[in-house]
Amino acid sequence: MRNNLKNPFNFNSFKNSILGPGSPKDRRECGIALVVVFILVIILYLIVFQLEYSTKMEEELAEVRTTESATSFAVTSVASYIMSLLAEDAQADQSEVQEAGMAVTPDPAGQGQGAEGGGGDGSRTQVPGGNQGAGAGAGGLGTPPPGLNEEEMRQWLAQQGQAAGVTGQAQQSGTLDYILENIFLPTTESIDGVEVKIQIIDNARCFDLNRLWEYPREQVESLTDEQREEEFNQAVATIDDLNRRALENQATGEDLELNNSKLEWVAPSESKRELVREMLTRAIQFMFDLNIDAGFEYVYQPQAAASLATLIEDYCYKKRAQPFHNTIAMTSELLIFPDITPEIYYGPHPEITPQEDFTDLTGDYLYRKDEFGDLIGEYQLIPPEFQQLQEQRMAELELLQQQYGRNQTFPQMGGLLGNSLTRNMQDLPNNYDNTGVAVAPKPIGLRDLFCTLSNGKININTADRPIIYALLLSLEEDDAKKVADDLYYYRHDYQELEEEEEGDIDDGQTKDYGQPKRQPPPEDDEDLAEEELDPEAMMASGSGYEDYETNYFTNLRQIVLIDGQEGGQEDLLTDEDGVERIDEDFKSPLQLVTQDLENAVTFGSSYFTARLKIKSENSPIVTGGEMIIHRDVQQSRMEVVQWKEFDR
Repeated sequence: MRNNLKNPFNFNSFKNSILGPGSPKDRRECGIALVVVFILVIILYLIVFQLEYSTKMEEELAEVRTTESATSFAVTSVASYIMSLLAEDAQADQSEVQEAGMAVTPDPAGQGQGAEGGGGDGSRTQVPGGNQGAGAGAGGLGTPPPGLNEEEMRQWLAQQGQAAGVTGQAQQSGTLDYILENIFLPTTESIDGVEVKIQIIDNARCFDLNRLWEYPREQVESLTDEQREEEFNQAVATIDDLNRRALENQATGEDLELNNSKLEWVAPSESKRELVREMLTRAIQFMFDLNIDAGFEYVYQPQAAASLATLIEDYCYKKRAQPFHNTIAMTSELLIFPDITPEIYYGPHPEITPQEDFTDLTGDYLYRKDEFGDLIGEYQLIPPEFQQLQEQRMAELELLQQQYGRNQTFPQMGGLLGNSLTRNMQDLPNNYDNTGVAVAPKPIGLRDLFCTLSNGKININTADRPIIYALLLSLEEDDAKKVADDLYYYRHDYQELEEEEEGDIDDGQTKDYGQPKRQPPPEDDEDLAEEELDPEAMMASGSGYEDYETNYFTNLRQIVLIDGQEGGQEDLLTDEDGVERIDEDFKSPLQLVTQDLENAVTFGSSYFTARLKIKSENSPIVTGGEMIIHRDVQQSRMEVVQWKEFDR
C-alpha cells in the first residue's frame, strides 16, 4: 500500500503496454517503426496538401486565363460595335444629305459653299469648306479669285483657315457631330459574362497637345509691316505647297490626311506662345471653377492655373522642338509633373462607396457610383409620366424581343430603343420645363481638355465650356464666360419647330440662319402610351436610328442664336447693333466672337476616343482601356490607331 502511494505511476508497465513485452532490442525496433510511420503520415499529408494546393492554383490560373480570354473577346467585339456605331452615324448623316440633294464630298472645282453653306438647310452634314469661303477641293485648296489686292488676298487666305504657322490642311470630316448624338451617350454591353461600359468622346472637343499653337488668333493689328508681309508670303507658300501635294497624292491615290505622325514642326513666335499660355490659363481656371461650383471639391489645393498652363505649354514646346520622337502620344504624359496630381488630371471624384450618394449644390441631381466605379448623376425632377412611359416601352420591347430576337430593329419604337446598336444607351430625361434634356454635370480634369490626335480644329458642337471660353481671347472674361455658358445650354435645348402652330409662344428666334429645326411630333406621349402593341407596325422598314433633336451648329453665323434674339441686355451677341468693322476696339461682341472662332472651329470630327471599363462576373477587378479610332468618310475607311490598356 505504501509502495503504491509512493510510486502511483509505473513507467515500465506503461512502456510495455506501448511497445509490448519483449527484450529492449525488440522494443527499440518497434519504436523506430512507429517513428517511420509518423514520418510517412506526415509525408503523405504534405503530398495531399501539395496536390490540393496545386489543383487550387491551377483552377485559379485557369479561371484567370478564361477571364482574360473572355475579356479579350469582349474588347474585340466592342471594337467592332464601336466601328459599326460610327459607321451607322455617318450613314445616317449621308442619307439626310442625299434626301436634301446635297453632296457630301468636296467640290472637285474647289469652290465650296461659301460662308453660309454647309448645312444651311438644316441638314446634319457639313459640306467641306462650308464655313470657310472657297472650299478645299479634291484637287487642292482652290484658286483665289482674280484681281484681289494684298488686303483682299489676306482676307481670302484667312477664310481658308490658313493663318501663319499652319502646316496642314484642315480636313473636313464629311459629317456633322454634336454633343447629344447617340454615339456620345454612355452604353453598356454584356458579352459572354463580361460587362463593358463604353463612352465615346470626340477628339475635336479638346485641344491637341501637339498643335496648341494653331488655335489662338494673333491680332493682325499688332504686327509690323514686315511681319504682315512675311505672314502673307508664308500663307501663299502654304497654299501652293498644299495644292502641289494634293495633286501628287491624287495622281498616286494616296491619302492627303495629315495626322500627328506627319506633322511638320514650325516654331511659333514668342507672342503666339504667350497667347497659348493665356488660352490654357483660361481653360484650366474655368475647369477649376466649374468643378467647385458643382460641389466637386478638391482634396488638395491645386496649383495656380497660370503655373500649370506655363508648365504644359513649355513641355509641349520642348517636345515638339526635338528632332526625333517629337510628338506627344498620350495625354497621361502630363502626370510626370508633380504639380499635376491625379485629382487635377482625372478631376475631383468624391470618395464614396457604391451604397452612398449625395446631391449637387442645386439639389437637381443625385450622385452615386456604379459598379464600374464611375460617378453618375440622376435627375430628381423627372415627371412621373416619363417614368411610366419608359416602363411601358421597355415592357413592349421585351415582348418584341421574345418574338423576333434581341438583335432585331424596331423602327416604329424610335429613339434609342428602335435600333439594336443604341438600345442599351442612357436615355436622358426632359428638364423641368420640357425645353431640353437634363444632363448631370460631371467632374472634369485635364484629360477632358486635351487630346493627342485630331485635325487641329475644335468642334463647336461638342467642346466643353472651358475650351470655348479659352478661345474667346478678344472678349473680357465675364463676357467670354457668358458666351460659353449660353452656348452650353443652347446645345442642350430642343430645336425650334419647323412649323409653329397657333397659340405657341414665340421664343424670339425669328431669324433663319439655316439652323436645324425639328418636325412637330404627330402625337404626344400620352397618346403613345395608350396605343396598343402592334408588332407589324414595330417591324416596319427603317433603321430606327434617331438622335436627340437638340440644337447644334451647321455654320458659324448661327452663334448669334445662343442668347436669343430679344435684343435685351442679356442678348450679348446680336447682328443688329449697326457697328461697322472699323478697328479692333470698335468691333461688336458678335464680331469678336466670330473672329476668334472662325479659323479655330469645325462642325465634325474624324478622330474619336472610346473609353472602356471592363468587369467580369467572376472577378471584382475593373480593367479597361482607351481606343482611338479614325473615321475617314471620304475614303470609306475606319481604323484603330491607338489602344492603351490599364488596370484600375
